[in-house]
Amino acid sequence: MMMAALAATMMAGPALATGKIKCNVAAADMKPIEALKAELTKQGWTVAKAKVDGGCYEVYGVMPETGRVEAYFDPATFEKLYVEQRGKVLFKKGKPWRAGALPCFGASPWPAWPPLPSAQPLRPPAR
Repeated sequence: MMMAALAATMMAGPALATGKIKCNVAAADMKPIEALKAELTKQGWTVAKAKVDGGCYEVYGVMPETGRVEAYFDPATFEKLYVEQRGKVLFKKGKPWRAGALPCFGASPWPAWPPLPSAQPLRPPAR
């Protein structure tokens, strides 16, 4: 009985977003999704599918650096918000770079190294 009620509720409800990323952009401010596809193609992507999910543009495609990914973009600015590959988050806006992700998604994760001391030969201490 409970399973039947659950199944009926799931089938009757509207399709919901995945919940990974949400965008609050007015429909009038959204750029055409075809323009995003064209921009990504210029950057070397192969776009397999693009749709609206959670108010954001969700793109399934192949990135030149990483292969197949699922990515979310702001529909007003086309700013990259989230990139995932096989369940592994490669990039999320506002989060620092993480191990396993590729540095092509932002600033280098490595700290700036101090300059090396001048290469002078070692001398025995004065007596």
